[in-house]
Amino acid sequence: MVYHSQAWQDEFVSNILNFKKNGYFIDIGSTDGMNQSNSYFLESEMGWNGICVELGIGYTEHYSKNRTCHFMNTDATKIDYKILLKEKNYPSRIDYLSVDIDESSAEVLKILPLNDYRFSVITIEHDAYRFGDNLRNKEREILSTYSYSLLCSDVLVPLGCGMGPDLPFEDWWVDSSVFDMDKLHRLCGTKLYPDDIVTSLKNMADTYFKEK
Repeated sequence: MVYHSQAWQDEFVSNILNFKKNGYFIDIGSTDGMNQSNSYFLESEMGWNGICVELGIGYTEHYSKNRTCHFMNTDATKIDYKILLKEKNYPSRIDYLSVDIDESSAEVLKILPLNDYRFSVITIEHDAYRFGDNLRNKEREILSTYSYSLLCSDVLVPLGCGMGPDLPFEDWWVDSSVFDMDKLHRLCGTKLYPDDIVTSLKNMADTYFKEK
C-alpha cells in the first residue's frame, strides 16, 4: 500500500478504522489532492467518497483528472456545510475529518454542523510551534464541547520534514462512541511522532473500531 500523507494521517485513519471500505471523508485544506494528501489513499484504495476544499488556485483541472471527490476551490470558512452535506446525501456518521488551514482551523469548526454530524476520526492542525496556545485552545474547547476524545495531543512534525525536532503541529481526535476506548487508551499520548503512533497502533494487533 502506498500512503500519501505528509505525517501518516491516512495510514493512521486506515488502521484505526480497521481498513474500512466505502467510507466518507471531508478534507479541508486539501492542496493538490495527491501530493501529501490525507484523503487520496482513502478514495483511491479504499473506495471512500469525499469532499475536498482548497483555497489555492490552479487545482480544479488537477482534481477533475485525478480525483473522484467533490472538489470546492473556495474559502473553507465561507461554506454552508449543513446544506452541502444534505445536498450530497451524506450520512450523519462521517468517518474522517481532516482540517489543515493554518489559523482558520477553529473558524471552520465553528461553522461545521457538529450537532447534526459526527466524525469518527479528526486530525486537525494547530501549529502550536508557530502560533502558540491560542489556536490550539480554541480548537480543543470546541471539540471537547461536542464530546470528542483527544487521543493524541500535540502530534509532532515528522523528523523527515527537515524542520527540526519536537514541533507540535496537530491534534488527533476520535469519537469514543465508535471505539473500544479501554483498548485504545494504550495509544493515548502527547508529543509523539506520527510514525511512532502508527507503529504502536499496528503493534496493538487488536480491533477497537465498533462499526455503526
